Amino acid sequence: MALVAKSSAYGAEPQVADPPAEASKDNPKDEASHRLWIQPVTNGFASRRITCGFYFPANDDQGVVDTALNAARHVDAAIVDWQLRPKDTGPAKEIITKLVKDDEGAGGRLRLIIVYTGERGIDGECAKLLAHLQGEGVNDLASHDEGRALTGKRIRIAFANKPRAVKPEEELTGPGARPISWGKLPAFVLEQYSFLAQGILQSFALKAIGAVREDTHHLLSVFDNTLDAAYLAQRAGIGSPGDAEDMMAGLFTSELACSIQDRGITKEVLGPWGAIHALKARDPAAKLNVKKYSDPDGVYDGVVVAPQNGPTTITTTAPALRKLVQIGLDESKLTLVTERVMELKRQFFADDEQAKQSMSKFARMASLVREADGPRRLTKEAIHLTGGVVVRSRAHQGENSTETILLCVQPGCDAVRLRDVTSFPFCKLVRDDKHFDLVLRIDGTDKTFKMNRLPRDLIMHSFIPNGSRQIVTPTSYKQRLRFKSVDKVFWEFVAELRFPESQHFTTLLVGKFNRVALNGSEWLRLQNPS
Repeated sequence: MALVAKSSAYGAEPQVADPPAEASKDNPKDEASHRLWIQPVTNGFASRRITCGFYFPANDDQGVVDTALNAARHVDAAIVDWQLRPKDTGPAKEIITKLVKDDEGAGGRLRLIIVYTGERGIDGECAKLLAHLQGEGVNDLASHDEGRALTGKRIRIAFANKPRAVKPEEELTGPGARPISWGKLPAFVLEQYSFLAQGILQSFALKAIGAVREDTHHLLSVFDNTLDAAYLAQRAGIGSPGDAEDMMAGLFTSELACSIQDRGITKEVLGPWGAIHALKARDPAAKLNVKKYSDPDGVYDGVVVAPQNGPTTITTTAPALRKLVQIGLDESKLTLVTERVMELKRQFFADDEQAKQSMSKFARMASLVREADGPRRLTKEAIHLTGGVVVRSRAHQGENSTETILLCVQPGCDAVRLRDVTSFPFCKLVRDDKHFDLVLRIDGTDKTFKMNRLPRDLIMHSFIPNGSRQIVTPTSYKQRLRFKSVDKVFWEFVAELRFPESQHFTTLLVGKFNRVALNGSEWLRLQNPS
């Protein structure tokens, strides 16, 4: 938490003592209303185990924007005084603009900015900030909360008033004022930050991050310096020292998973009782025919309608969907054909188009660890050609162009320690909207593909490895990463599969190598049509 406030903007230094009950000759009303009272603020944050840092620039401080940006860049919430100089909102606007753009350049992050000011009419000031940001090219923010807040995909900027130093009973009402007392400022910050957590998955992510933070000292004790020599021995004793780095990264992430699971956060937020709070059933409800139903224990009572005369159906009302979220779809008791299962999934969305977009995005998240068009910023140091990497190449002939998309199926051990030109096998990915294995985001659009898993159609391309790293690395070109094959074709990085998914596609390919040969018994083959 960072708090950037004026110091001598109104001829007054930041105050530690309690604020005055009324104005005096030495404490004019205007001056007192703009002071920051440190003690109640620090006490309030400390009581919630939140660390709060302060930065008080002088009126003649020329580096106020850069210093404030450095202070606020790595915190979850920043509180900025609206007038860091007398009657001047310019520095605050510049700080906020640079923070927003800095986050965009880093691939986005959850960001809360509180504008804390003695000025009333904050709805008008918020509108001025929105106009300023739009003039600076920030166009994804919208006005909320009666014009006192701006909200974007990952950011919220909320205005609040410092309490009146005198005659608080004369405080303005309505959207023009929102007085937050010094002691209640921490609660206000937490309330506003909660608006950034939209839905159960973001709530889970925030709680998981909190668990990891709580476990920081435990994690440091696990990876203590008594293990340094053991790591060095591991690294020195294997053919590829880089494998030791990957091993330690895996060990560390497994400890992070334990920090999350040991606190029961997964069950608390994503479990049966937490998940149902995110449910928004489609209206009107649909009726889905059931293929097979055998439920003597009545597990699906309230979900399935099974009249003596007529088809057995599921009516997708909110209570029925809540129960399905809690208990799932047990095919030994309740079976639907594939088309009805897909239709059932769509009932959790307002319409079919929203369902398609959301499930496509979820499929990408579940399958891919990195994407060229994904939210995570890519660096060429993190990417090398190996099994699970998807690439594409585009060829132009006159006005016509063709695109080839390939999935690398090179085993990981054959993609490292390379000293000479090395061949890599690829499976072709073919566009298919009905039967597909993979969803990829191509030029801003989700597209579905099926892998050609026939061994006879494997495609081989050769690459020259990076001499020092002994792997095939990409180069950057127009904000894209590209591999160059020895035949001088550029293969643009599209995505990288998560390891289990990469193994799954490899298994599909290997399965085709195990088919019965032509000299096998045809009669015996026909006894098992599968």
